[in-house]
Amino acid sequence: MVLPKRPMGCQFINAHSLPISAVFNFNTNISIGNVSHVYYGTLYTSKSTQEEDAEKQLRIGRGVIKRMKRLLEEKHLHPRTPGVVGGDISEDGTNQQRYEPSFGEGLSRLLSGLNAATTRNVISATMAHLISCNNGSRFIFSHDFSDLLVGQMEATLEGQDINVRIRTSKVPGGEFKCWPDSLADDYIHRPLQEEFENICYYDMTSRYKKNYKSHRPTSVDTYEFSESHPGFKFSHLSKIKHSTIPRIALPPNKLCSMEELELQHDNSTEKTHDAREMYAKMALLMFYPFRQLKDLKVDGSYWRQFHKQLQCQLKQKHTKFWENGFELLQNIEDRATLQKHVTRARDPITMVTINTKPDEATKKKQIHDVDQVADILEMGDQSR
Repeated sequence: MVLPKRPMGCQFINAHSLPISAVFNFNTNISIGNVSHVYYGTLYTSKSTQEEDAEKQLRIGRGVIKRMKRLLEEKHLHPRTPGVVGGDISEDGTNQQRYEPSFGEGLSRLLSGLNAATTRNVISATMAHLISCNNGSRFIFSHDFSDLLVGQMEATLEGQDINVRIRTSKVPGGEFKCWPDSLADDYIHRPLQEEFENICYYDMTSRYKKNYKSHRPTSVDTYEFSESHPGFKFSHLSKIKHSTIPRIALPPNKLCSMEELELQHDNSTEKTHDAREMYAKMALLMFYPFRQLKDLKVDGSYWRQFHKQLQCQLKQKHTKFWENGFELLQNIEDRATLQKHVTRARDPITMVTINTKPDEATKKKQIHDVDQVADILEMGDQSR
């Protein structure tokens, strides 16, 4: 059972530490009692309140714009003579009236432009000072993040179609060349220096980034891609000062739980063969150096390569598999296990709360109560 020290209601007024809340004006009421609290604290970092903060402004702006458009339509349907500045003779001999540019139409367009420009810049008062100081971010992290697209890498190695960004770069002579830009090509066609030969996809994504420039790199911490890279003349790798945290994008249902691998049996069965091969393939794509798909296999099997590297790791021998890779795989397994098997702890509110389905009589009473709500306009009519 979770028994928080703070009473119910503190989460709505940020009253866990009154001096901190008053001075810094941000939340200090995060509590840890079960796995759901941990997920809340983690996923809250990606929360966006732009729609909520901009709702009132957009509602007023749209209302004004609609009103102006309605007035313009009424003006065109019922034109007034003083508004005429001239006339043209049509083919049938009638006089066609022309009107001056409408001030209302110009103001309406101006408001539309303001709404479009400020929709994504509205900041709630609670986090305003933080967002403006953190380059638009709600929180400060010890490390930046990068993307590890495992599905894109697998599709590229297997010759499948992938989504890429088409970039246009200027070549000597004044012409422009279009080339496909993808993270998979950055690793497959990585620099040929010795330090990149045994680096895995995860490690390179964490410690290096791609820069787009037309000239060749001259700094010590910059490296050219191999000539087979589509953007060889227009981009290069550079070592970053602080490593990033790769966000792993895995295809669904390809990195199964270790329970399905049946590791207690040395030989795979017909049931576990495909699961082991796919698990090993995903692990090797992330943490084992390669340039071609065949580099990940031993005797045509991904699992044999993965099992070989695992045995070397257990015997504390040198292995090409990244030393932190097995630890990260265990972290992924632990998180999936917690999310699947750990039940949420009880709290006093849920223990005493009874959730009953309303019957027809209750529904009718609720509808009747809504109908009895006073209307300010009706009260005005009665006063007259």
